[in-house]
Amino acid sequence: MQHKHDVFMKALQHQRKIVNNYMIKKDWDAEFKSFINHLFLLEKKIQNWLMLEQKNIYPFLTKASQ
Repeated sequence: MQHKHDVFMKALQHQRKIVNNYMIKKDWDAEFKSFINHLFLLEKKIQNWLMLEQKNIYPFLTKASQ
């Protein structure tokens, strides 16, 4: 499971680098600004899921299997 989390986090870091930390420029059109915002929200949802999985789901499943 940790390997999967590392892969996701590395991909998210790469995405963040590509989009300059989600910094939006004033001269971009509204659709592109919206796209960047949606990428940011997607990253947050993925991070929240990974945290939930790591702190709640995985311990519950490993405890139940013992």
